[in-house]
Amino acid sequence: LGVGAAALFAVRQNAIGKVRSHDPYFTTLSAALKRAGLYKPTMVIDRAALLHNIAAVKARLAGRPLGVRVVVKSLPAMDLIETVAAGLSTNRFMVFNGAMLAEMGKRRPGADLLMGKPLPAVQTAQHLDAFGPAGAPQWLVDTPARLIAISDIAKARGQQAR
Repeated sequence: LGVGAAALFAVRQNAIGKVRSHDPYFTTLSAALKRAGLYKPTMVIDRAALLHNIAAVKARLAGRPLGVRVVVKSLPAMDLIETVAAGLSTNRFMVFNGAMLAEMGKRRPGADLLMGKPLPAVQTAQHLDAFGPAGAPQWLVDTPARLIAISDIAKARGQQAR
């Protein structure tokens, strides 16, 4: 079974069903991780490819009245987020949980933050208490009840919800 599983992971099928080995790029990365003794999940960033992709996005959006927003998921890779934001010349971010909202509030005071999913009322209140009106994101509202809750929380603090 071990040999069969290893063989299964060593090959993949292309779109027309032909079996082929991994792309040399990924084989090289895998070998480098093994040489470094990294046998656990590890994030690897190809900086040249990242910078190329950032430049491609900038070129695609050049001359268009569109504001770019960096998506901040739950991965705590602030250097990566900062590199992308600087490369795209943006201070606009979309966050998806209270922890990353708080982290962005600390690292990027005054940033244009947008919630990518509703935040529980308790976390909404905690965030407004910690960061005040300057750190208030644009809240994602999915129900009339959540709209009322966010509005009431903001009003109780003398703030206006966005």
